[in-house]
Amino acid sequence: MGESLERKKEELKRLLSQIPSSGSFQSVDLIRQVNALSSEIRSQEEEPRNLIQPRKTYRYKDLSFPVADDVEVSLTVSFVSDGNIGVTTVFTPEGNETEIQDAGTTAIGTGADLRNGITICASEIANPIPDEDEIRVQYLINGQLLQEHVNSKSENERPSIILYIKFPAL
Repeated sequence: MGESLERKKEELKRLLSQIPSSGSFQSVDLIRQVNALSSEIRSQEEEPRNLIQPRKTYRYKDLSFPVADDVEVSLTVSFVSDGNIGVTTVFTPEGNETEIQDAGTTAIGTGADLRNGITICASEIANPIPDEDEIRVQYLINGQLLQEHVNSKSENERPSIILYIKFPAL
């Protein structure tokens, strides 16, 4: 194993040590650095392992959350499994776009604003923790569980998750 490969593995260990066990991160740049460095290491190993998986997309269609016209709607992304990192973008029928770095909550509009079409919530998630065996993410509307996504890391380590949500009147 070359000296350069050893240096890259040490850098990967350093990056992984920066990941808090709570799964909360300051920047999605860390996931990009870990993924890029992991790919470089795998490509340089003497016996390359087939660990590079294409991103798999999980779609949840026909989701519905009844809400009154004047109610302010918020969407929360909650990471249940340790070590998840990612970014979620919410596209509303009004043409608004909001982003959540890692886990968090964002206001997406009132019931009346959201009633004119489908709200799309798209997440790019990864879990670089080797000891974690699943990726589990919950999506909540105004504090109520709308959808929980679960996949084993052996199935996919970096899922794309897309929710299609309608907000009918109460």
